[in-house]
Amino acid sequence: GITWQSFEEALREFREGEKVGKLIIDSQRPNIIYAASEYGLLRSSNSGQTWQSVNIIVPPGSAPSLSLAVDQQNTDHIYYGAGSVLYRSFDQGKNWTVRELPTRGKVKTIAVDPINPAIVYMGVGE
Repeated sequence: GITWQSFEEALREFREGEKVGKLIIDSQRPNIIYAASEYGLLRSSNSGQTWQSVNIIVPPGSAPSLSLAVDQQNTDHIYYGAGSVLYRSFDQGKNWTVRELPTRGKVKTIAVDPINPAIVYMGVGE
């Protein structure tokens, strides 16, 4: 914590992208950072110097996401929540599968079980 780097300016390129709910550094490739934001899902491949929008099924800005998880055993596996929908990618966000939740609550947090990554936990709320 001796020095700090702000991502705010770089994230402003994306409408409300600086409103980040979750930030995850890829444990196997630490130069890759994911940000779940009011804009949508963002990715940096150069330690936060520049950011790109990760294409998901919903258009950016239409369903803010503040929940995100990466499987630490295989960091190609990403989980992202928007509204009451869970998105899952096994290729770093190139392709997605969609799971509608059997609840009206919104996905607030996601966690991948560190021992058995086939188990994914979600917290939902209003």
